[in-house]
Amino acid sequence: MSILNAGQPLDEGIPRHRPPLYRILGITCALAAVLIGILGLVGLLFGIPVLTSIVPGLKQIAVSACLGWIILGLVFAFFVYRPLTGIKQDAAIVVVFVTAVVYAIELPLNISGDHFFVEAFLLRTEDAILPISSTPISPLAVILIIASSVALFLLLAGSRVPVYKRQIGNWVGILGSAIALVSFTILLSYLYGNPFLYGTVLIPIAINAALAGLFMGAGFIVTAGPESLPLSYVTGPSIRARLLRMLLPLLIVIIFVQNFLDRTLFTYLPAENTIFVTILLVGFTVITSYIVGKISGVFSKSLEREQLKRRIAEDAERETNEYLTNLFQYANAPIIVWDPQFRITQFNHAFERLTGRTQQEVIGQHLEILFPEKSKNASLELIKKTLEGVRWESVEIPIQHINGESKIALWNSANIVDPRGILISTIAQGQDITDRKAIEHKQKLLIKELEQKNAELERFTYTVSHDLKSPLITIKGFAGLIEDDVHKGDPVQLEKDILRIITAADTMQVLLADLLKLSQVGRIVGPPEKVGFDTLVHDAVNLLAIPLAERGVAVEIAPDLPEVNVDRTRIREVLVNLIENAIKFLGDRQNPVIRIGMEMKGETPVFFVQDNGIGIEQPYLERIFNLFEKLDVNSQGAGMGLTIVRRIIEFHGGKIWAESEGAGKGTTFRFTLPASGDRSTDNNNNSKIKE
Repeated sequence: MSILNAGQPLDEGIPRHRPPLYRILGITCALAAVLIGILGLVGLLFGIPVLTSIVPGLKQIAVSACLGWIILGLVFAFFVYRPLTGIKQDAAIVVVFVTAVVYAIELPLNISGDHFFVEAFLLRTEDAILPISSTPISPLAVILIIASSVALFLLLAGSRVPVYKRQIGNWVGILGSAIALVSFTILLSYLYGNPFLYGTVLIPIAINAALAGLFMGAGFIVTAGPESLPLSYVTGPSIRARLLRMLLPLLIVIIFVQNFLDRTLFTYLPAENTIFVTILLVGFTVITSYIVGKISGVFSKSLEREQLKRRIAEDAERETNEYLTNLFQYANAPIIVWDPQFRITQFNHAFERLTGRTQQEVIGQHLEILFPEKSKNASLELIKKTLEGVRWESVEIPIQHINGESKIALWNSANIVDPRGILISTIAQGQDITDRKAIEHKQKLLIKELEQKNAELERFTYTVSHDLKSPLITIKGFAGLIEDDVHKGDPVQLEKDILRIITAADTMQVLLADLLKLSQVGRIVGPPEKVGFDTLVHDAVNLLAIPLAERGVAVEIAPDLPEVNVDRTRIREVLVNLIENAIKFLGDRQNPVIRIGMEMKGETPVFFVQDNGIGIEQPYLERIFNLFEKLDVNSQGAGMGLTIVRRIIEFHGGKIWAESEGAGKGTTFRFTLPASGDRSTDNNNNSKIKE
């Protein structure tokens, strides 16, 4: 990797895993530029022409050029050798920045032919600091130094913007290529004696200054690394890189050979002597054809290998896609995918089973078609949050089956984004927990029922221990009095005491009978049958004809009462109990009335038994159904009648409640029952123990 690639801080120099060749080349190029600058200064100080211009008589290197290459070369060498951090990095950035600014300011002076200000102090004059004779620096050398400063500044300061490391590597490589290309062109121009390329009316650039620029440019190229321009074009296993690696050296050799022959051998041949030129041309053609053939063979084999690799990769990708597709389609869990517009793009077979819909019906449709109407808005709000990156983790969302049934599923989701971070789609995996939720609901109902049973059991235990104890005490006490009555020979008192014992025994018998009846509700049952509710009402009224007549109660029965599917005996018992309860609490009404009928509550029939008696205060409307609860402690019974009624109604899958506007306003008992054709009673009965 290049030092400029993501994940590699720019201020750490060449990474440790970089091959040593890159480090060696980078340091060598930097030190070569430094050495050229130092040798140039030495040559200027001591008048050694070979150090100032390499070839005597050519343009000498300027003092300011030497100083520029020494400063930049040293900073560059330190950068490549070891990381520059903290103060060292800041100091290096400042030095490079100041160098670039100073040379940029002085560039117009160089173009006009004036001396650089550094050279003005160092020239051989009366006021000169050092006895150095130097010519002005070339504008082209100034441009090369400025370009090198910019490239080095990018390397040093690039860590301040790590997001652009890759781009900075390309910029450094491009700048290094430009510096090296210009410097190489200048060197070629010196080689072929063409001053137009290194100096015309402007100050020419010295050959050693161009050589220093070539080294610095090459150093920037290798430091940018093979992943950056221009090395990325000639490195790596690609066909383009291989072709360039082979043809570029051949092209350079051909150019040099052609120029060598033009300058040497061809100048000595007679004008009419074309045989030698023809032989040379044929030989060159043969050699070129051979080389091209070899290259073609290499690339043919390379193409075959690449095609084979591509076919293998395509086959592996196809197998992977098939595996992932099968894994997606045949997973046990429902899986669905939608786009940012909430359109369904795909889902698997498990989701088909969850919804009862096929992919052809749903693909391309909006997600809202999957949700029950009552929870659609809430579900869509949850889905919209996925656009903000919110992930679902065990979120309950109901799904509408095509048959109208609502399924409860537990969902987890994740967003799928492209390399730029743009949302492509959202995938969600669910778990159908409908049965589990139903079981949990039943468990809650059973727990609630168990709590009620426990509360009843507590009241039952207390009442039985109290109410059964009272008759037993009475019997025991009057049994002792009977013995005294016998000894005293008092037959009248004896008869009274025996009557009291019989009364206490009757009370105990009634209490035990009610307890037995309560315990039998839900265990001793009859099969459900379809029967008109008016038939049950008339049966109950006939059984209570005498008490109704004695109290003068008018019974009003609504017409057209529906059929019900119930245990006939038990529901008749309910009606008898409710009518008896109404008779008992009519009070002193002069025109007592009991109304029996039915009202529709939505699609559910609600039956009622209504009286115009003494009524019930609001706090007691629920308590009257509790075991042993009595509004009038002096009334007959043990307070278990309404408890038995509620047990029977709930056993049939219904519900019973009382309504009253208060004292003297009468009471209405309302309850629900399964209509004819409803099989809930059958299911309930089959779940009970029959005796």
